[in-house]
Amino acid sequence: MAIGYHREMHGCMVAWEGKGLVFFDENDPPEVRRFAIAHELGHFFLDHLLPRRRALDFFGEGIRNVLDQKRPATREESLTAVLEGVPIGVQIHLMDRGPTGDIGKGTIARSEMRADRLALEWLAPSTHARQVMQDGPQDTQEQRLAAYFGLPLERAETYARILRGEQGRSRFSIVSFLGEEPG
Repeated sequence: MAIGYHREMHGCMVAWEGKGLVFFDENDPPEVRRFAIAHELGHFFLDHLLPRRRALDFFGEGIRNVLDQKRPATREESLTAVLEGVPIGVQIHLMDRGPTGDIGKGTIARSEMRADRLALEWLAPSTHARQVMQDGPQDTQEQRLAAYFGLPLERAETYARILRGEQGRSRFSIVSFLGEEPG
């Protein structure tokens, strides 16, 4: 998924005060609706709940009214948020697209990729998906993923490429990075 890539909208999520609403196109095939809902729930979790939790954990309950747009942030809160990388603004920009429907900003493209990956992990956990891919010929891996997990074929093809690319690579571990042994 590159910046400038075009993507049809099959759903969207609106979040407010820690709650969210997911909209989807009822005319889409069931597997597309299912993925769209999981993708939008991924946005809710990654782009709304987690940043909100980070802000509340960092600033405390006093920031809740800023997050809920009941008062503006003070200068100190705004500066601290920027310096500490703690989001306190409302996330309304994720649907920004160019005139042709392209996703034009890197942050939006990254958000879309993260929501896709979380949706895929929820719908087709990678450890199980890898097993499904191994249980048959390589040239039918994508079709097996789509059929077994009820994924749209396009998403199954992308997921299979991701899983094949990760094969044999060790996952990042903060414990290993810091050189600490588990206790």
